[in-house]
Amino acid sequence: MRRLILMSVMLALAFPVRGAADVRRYLIYEEFIKKVEAGEVKSVTIETVGSIKGVLTDQGKEYEFETYRSFNAADDPLLKRLLRQHNVGVTTEIRDYTGMLWDMFEISICWIPPVVLVVLVIILVLVICLIRRIRKLHEALDASRGSEADQA
Repeated sequence: MRRLILMSVMLALAFPVRGAADVRRYLIYEEFIKKVEAGEVKSVTIETVGSIKGVLTDQGKEYEFETYRSFNAADDPLLKRLLRQHNVGVTTEIRDYTGMLWDMFEISICWIPPVVLVVLVIILVLVICLIRRIRKLHEALDASRGSEADQA
């Protein structure tokens, strides 16, 4: 039983999950502004659907980050001025909602195999426990039948 659980955990960890290899930070918008003011943001790509992606530096390492703005950040003159003041490289990307749907689809596809594996392992463990319990019941039933036959 322990071996089965250990094997299932090892199999679940064997699936490569997107985002495990690369480090991406999700920032709230206010935190993004603070990082720009602190000079930690190297470059940004502002999408027309409110997404802002970019590269920030933290303790000499570069990390990708993503944040969201409730409206089109590409049209925000204050944000553009702030980014210019802090020498942040800016690109603007026109993106429609189908791109966001595709991203959600990709993320869900990455998580489906490990989730299915965990569910299957749980079902397998439950079936094995059920089979063991049925065997014990059969053994008890056979033992009681044997003792009844001995008495007769």
